[in-house]
Amino acid sequence: MRIIGLFVCFLLALVSQAQTYALKGRVVDEKGRGLLGATVYLHETFQGTSSNDSGYFTLQGINKGTYHLHVTYVGYHAYSEHIRVSDSTPSLWVELHRSDLELHEAIIEDNGLKLGQGDYTVSVQVLDEKSLNRNQGPTLSNALEQLPGINSVNMGVAVSKPVIRGMSGNRIVVAENGIKQEGQQWGADHGLEIDPFNAERIEIIKGPASLLYGSDAMGGVIHIKQPLIPIYGTHEGKFKGIYKSVNNTIGGTASASGNSGGWVYRLRATWMDYGDYRIPADSFTYNRYTLPIVNKHLRNTAGKERHLAGQLGIHRKWGYSRITISNFNQRIGVFSGAIGIPRAYNLTDDGNARNIELPNQDINHLKIVSNSNIQFGGNWLEIDAAFQQNLRKEQSSPHAHGQPIGASSLAHELNLRTGSLNARYFRDKKFGKTTYGFAGTVQEHRFGGYEFLLANFERATAGVFVFQNRKISPMLSISGGLRFDYGWIHIAGHNQTTYQNGVAVGEMERVAENSRSFYNWSAALGLSKYFNHALNFKFNVGKSFRIPTTQELSVNGVHHGSFRHEQGDPSLNPEEAIQLDAGLYFEEESWFISISPYFNYFQNYIYLRPTAQFSPLPEAGQIFQYTQAKALMTGGEFSCEYHPIKSLHLESGFEYVYAQNLTEDLALPFVPPMQIKSAIEWEADWKSLRDAFVRLSWNWAMAQERTDRNERSTPGYHLFNLGLGSSIQLTRNYAVSASINARNLFDVAYFNHLSRWRYLNLPEPGRNINVQITLPLYGKTKAGE
Repeated sequence: MRIIGLFVCFLLALVSQAQTYALKGRVVDEKGRGLLGATVYLHETFQGTSSNDSGYFTLQGINKGTYHLHVTYVGYHAYSEHIRVSDSTPSLWVELHRSDLELHEAIIEDNGLKLGQGDYTVSVQVLDEKSLNRNQGPTLSNALEQLPGINSVNMGVAVSKPVIRGMSGNRIVVAENGIKQEGQQWGADHGLEIDPFNAERIEIIKGPASLLYGSDAMGGVIHIKQPLIPIYGTHEGKFKGIYKSVNNTIGGTASASGNSGGWVYRLRATWMDYGDYRIPADSFTYNRYTLPIVNKHLRNTAGKERHLAGQLGIHRKWGYSRITISNFNQRIGVFSGAIGIPRAYNLTDDGNARNIELPNQDINHLKIVSNSNIQFGGNWLEIDAAFQQNLRKEQSSPHAHGQPIGASSLAHELNLRTGSLNARYFRDKKFGKTTYGFAGTVQEHRFGGYEFLLANFERATAGVFVFQNRKISPMLSISGGLRFDYGWIHIAGHNQTTYQNGVAVGEMERVAENSRSFYNWSAALGLSKYFNHALNFKFNVGKSFRIPTTQELSVNGVHHGSFRHEQGDPSLNPEEAIQLDAGLYFEEESWFISISPYFNYFQNYIYLRPTAQFSPLPEAGQIFQYTQAKALMTGGEFSCEYHPIKSLHLESGFEYVYAQNLTEDLALPFVPPMQIKSAIEWEADWKSLRDAFVRLSWNWAMAQERTDRNERSTPGYHLFNLGLGSSIQLTRNYAVSASINARNLFDVAYFNHLSRWRYLNLPEPGRNINVQITLPLYGKTKAGE
């Protein structure tokens, strides 16, 4: 380690002594007029500046090499250009084009491949802090549902996970700061376990991304990105207060950030307390019994959240290095009717809507992440390393599960520790850009508690890939890559003590010891073609595979809060798929239209299937088994945005997923229904009010009647959401922001086809009024931030 440390210090000293250069240019509009205050920065080093009143800018102290220059300006399309800095670099002329489309003002650049939207061969969409604030949801996953093709699996209002084109869990990757989030993401009642207020910028890839992100990214990627570093010498602190009516949430998040001579820091603390949540129903029917919902609130669904995060980094001309430590903690009650068979005495009002009784869940996710980007000979080496510990404790009354009186209430303890290392080397030559990469992960899982669900296991994966992009002409880019992955899993056997009337009567084998190895390859080939400045066609074809998870191979028990007995299959083989993805995109100043069809053929698709059997275990419910079949998942999205005038925004989107079990000629389970998502938004500035807006959105989810055997269908529904807000410019440098967002405006009782609550005939949460107020504590803030 000492030798490695000395070597790194030597390299940093070497690159820091290199000759530096200045990059100069001018930012103008279509008529050649200089633009004041345009943000200009280099993607690799985050060195940045602003243009002066004539549009001129200068970046000093830049090493020789290749960079991605980004320029943004409110009301104009974002600009990205690949440049080479040397002693002969000419002055740049950056012409920006007007755009009334808010989401297209943001830079879109996939961090892993350093490609802009024009060169990337699959669609990448960006949601910035402004867009997320205007589409507030109970959780981060719900806020993403504004995009066609994105849905969520919900458990009440505190837990949800994203779904991309019908795929979720271990078929999509959720990454934060370059590192895949590793928790118990396979569980239906397990959320993202990420502080939602840390998500100031999100990039979403809809479609196959296994080449870069590994086998779990067959369906897509949700990448929570770092915001731009603060400008040299600036420091800022903010506080955001939060209220949600559906469960009387009271909370807040405080943040601080700054840059002192290239040393950058960020701090955030979040707390939220909430009570039992409300649904628009007085009773529900289960197994022909009608049971009450007292005061329209589900008892024991209250919770508490406490999240902390801190980052320290150094930014220099050679690149940057930073370390981030975060801790997510959530303690929530679980509706008593979801554990075993619902009974009336579990549903009565206990007089306290904010207490947390048995059963409940306590989740803690610790994450330590290191991100570095270092320049070598004009090229760039990125290294992301992380340690994560996900500790989940699920408590329940032991007598209800056949345990002796006096036994511990700890039903499940799932303790997962993960180490990750990702490295990418970017080499830029005249014939194109090449990326070489490595990704490795090691995991250890240990369990405890009186119930059994998932055995102890160890898991390791490693993958290497190469990817190349070539700019054939200014209007045509092609790209392709190859990846090889290896995975190893060892699952410990386990015998579980069985009880009868609280007395131990023997043991039952719940899982046999098993060790398996997997290896396979992935490949992709794509193109991005511009027919003119407004019309872009993208096409991507690839071969993907996914290693079975330990849960799919070995789970065997009742998952606390899932209301079902899940069984794995140790003989499952890796999934293999042929995936095609296409898109046609038209964009003018006030118009954006896209059509995005896709096609996925799986040779051996793994899925959790409801059976006609009920578990022999106490209070266990229906058995769901992991199985495999040839499958087809195809569909598409259509989006249209239009600004008839600058202040008026109209948008509409359509999505459809067709999923078929080809082996048995049946529909696959848990597939989102056809949906239409539309919105109208008015935005304007008036005197001291900045970014004032009113937004009305409508979601029509049609009935889902294409269901698997033993799966229930779901009726259609209409939802309306209303939001309004503004920033108030108090002084030149300080602004206060406030917004109100009402979800399910008309308090509709409906069933989400992806929610497990529908098996209890419980509707989704009722009207939820979300209020947020952002106050500056110190430093400089502007309206809209």
